Amino acid sequence: MNDFQRFIESQRQAQGGAPAGGPGAFLARAVGMVAAVGVLAISLIFGAFVITAVLAIALVAAVAFRVWFWWHQRKLRASGSPHGPSPSRRPRPPPRAGGGDVVEGEFEVVEEHGDDDPHRPRS
Repeated sequence: MNDFQRFIESQRQAQGGAPAGGPGAFLARAVGMVAAVGVLAISLIFGAFVITAVLAIALVAAVAFRVWFWWHQRKLRASGSPHGPSPSRRPRPPPRAGGGDVVEGEFEVVEEHGDDDPHRPRS
């Protein structure tokens, strides 16, 4: 033994402790090991709960973001914004009760005038 070990041994004996390697050392080590294993087990269980809580919060945040994104995308499509989907991908509105795309209205036939018509294109 070196000087430091002798000093520690003398301090233990002075305080009434068993010498190193005595009958009390095995019991102290066994209790220490059981306590260490217990602390490790509790730490692992607590860590598992913390990881589960963090993952649950991340899942809720991901679902909330997805719903928010879907909602805004739906509103953008409904507004007919130029940044929405291309016209070929937009759903067509359902036909009206009369069927098809029919434009109803009254008309009046207007006789054509001669060459002095200002609205007629000249060739």
